[in-house]
Amino acid sequence: MAMADNTILFGRTYTLADGVQVRFRLAGPGDLQGVSALVAATGVELDQLELARLLRTDPRRQAMVCATALLNARETVLGFAAAPLLDGDLRGQSSLLISDQQPGDELRELLVQALATRLRSASPRRAAG
Repeated sequence: MAMADNTILFGRTYTLADGVQVRFRLAGPGDLQGVSALVAATGVELDQLELARLLRTDPRRQAMVCATALLNARETVLGFAAAPLLDGDLRGQSSLLISDQQPGDELRELLVQALATRLRSASPRRAAG
């Protein structure tokens, strides 16, 4: 259920086709445990030190978002996306996307849109205009 203009609104709930309700928000150091569990569940090779450093990166240098859902009365990280910023622009060759869904699936597409929304909001050109 993406917006027509491909803008993800943070703080809004999106219902996936399977009925799971997800929210997108900026990620940070407090997400280490949740993102670590996601990394372990998906088999992505990312060591804990590297992940901790990534989550502590200055948000002016790194755009990071996570998709969460309330599962079994607990907030669970279902997806994570990050991309370095250089003067507010994406340096696409270094982006990271972790999700337990396959490419082309709804959550992955929404994560890409959420990251793009974050990148646009970090752009100095957008803020100045």
